[in-house]
Amino acid sequence: MPEFTLNEVITATAGKLSVRGNFQKISGVSIDSRTLVPGAVFFAIQGTNFDGHNYIADAAEKGAAAVVCERITDLPSDWPGAVIQVADSLQAFGRLACFHRQRFAVPVIGITGSNGKTTTKELIAAILAEKERVVKTEKNYNNEIGLPLTLFKMDAATEAVVVEMGMRGMGQIAYLADLAKPTMGVITNIGLTHLELLGTQAAIAAAKAELIQALPVSGWAILNADDPLVAPMASQCKGGSLFYSLQQGSDLSRPSSALFLVDATTKAASEEVTVDGRWGKFRFTLPLLGRHNIANALAAAT
Repeated sequence: MPEFTLNEVITATAGKLSVRGNFQKISGVSIDSRTLVPGAVFFAIQGTNFDGHNYIADAAEKGAAAVVCERITDLPSDWPGAVIQVADSLQAFGRLACFHRQRFAVPVIGITGSNGKTTTKELIAAILAEKERVVKTEKNYNNEIGLPLTLFKMDAATEAVVVEMGMRGMGQIAYLADLAKPTMGVITNIGLTHLELLGTQAAIAAAKAELIQALPVSGWAILNADDPLVAPMASQCKGGSLFYSLQQGSDLSRPSSALFLVDATTKAASEEVTVDGRWGKFRFTLPLLGRHNIANALAAAT
């Protein structure tokens, strides 16, 4: 579990120490008093259907070493913990996760797109796990709560991180990327998901492209050459770009793909896939069916 000094938590969250308490060392981070480990810092996050401030006393009784909150509530009189007040508990939670992420100089791969994010994330993590210790987004916990929880899993043994990034509007991918500091970004495709929120596919593409814009000069964008809204995102990347394709052909208007499909044969519950590109021709068995999953596999392999 992540460890912090009390001063590190105060500085990272831009908080104000209201009650000092007796603890100088924090071990663990919690947003759920039911699963809190003694010695952890508890963030009282307010959502649409819940308010963590209602559980501050419970967290204190469970042994929290500190509480980060927007307002002070009643606490046990004999509780020896610290109280740190912030303007926004959710953003403070993200800032501490960002502070923790920056302790480690390891590759962080961010993945977004209208479809295939979770499958591509799992495939990338599986490939990397063959040789490295990987931290990845669990299930599809890809928002402003789930992504920080993933970052808090990083430790000295972590060699790579794979994070899924979801969005419901402009600026949200940019916010998640600012926390995760990705060194590589993968865009699977641009569909119609969230059209009711953003109005047009072009607006959806612009929101997803925030991941590519956040990559450093040393970073890499992995882009779907078959999607006319994804391929042009290469121009927004300060680093390099690699493309993958299911239909590499002689069309000179399409970007050249680093990895492209040559042949695929369905066998029972798997696809026998042959690809070619900058690494030469090779074959693999994909235990998932459908061309959409072959595309996800190409994204992961690129």
